[in-house]
Amino acid sequence: MRALILACLPLVACAGETPCPLTLAAEAVTVRAPADWHGSAPSFTRLTHGGIMRGHPDSMGYLVPLATKTRGTKTAIIFQFAPGEERWLWCAYGPLHLSKRLDDAAGSCVLHYTKTKLDGITEMHATCATDPDSSHLAKPAPPLSR
Repeated sequence: MRALILACLPLVACAGETPCPLTLAAEAVTVRAPADWHGSAPSFTRLTHGGIMRGHPDSMGYLVPLATKTRGTKTAIIFQFAPGEERWLWCAYGPLHLSKRLDDAAGSCVLHYTKTKLDGITEMHATCATDPDSSHLAKPAPPLSR
């Protein structure tokens, strides 16, 4: 079986991993119901998808990836940026979104995630590098020998 690995070359600065929380607790969600209605949130909400955006989240600048690589249940989605753009990781929990600002010096980011057979996400994180050539961030690992 082949897997995706993360590798940062010595000449490329990597900003580390920025993970999406896998769940949001009910306390993280406030439901403001209309008059005469009662609002409630489930005990928790699961991570459903995510991505990278440019500019503040209020601008909704969702980016189209440069490339997507999938091996089994693991996927790496590659994004590149123009100089001076804000970079944000967004994590979706159904219609709810959380966003976290990434390193503005990054020339590229890769969103890594793992899905289960039932389409659930078991991990998701972004890794960014200051090198605009992001091909080194999502290399397939060599086959495992037995």
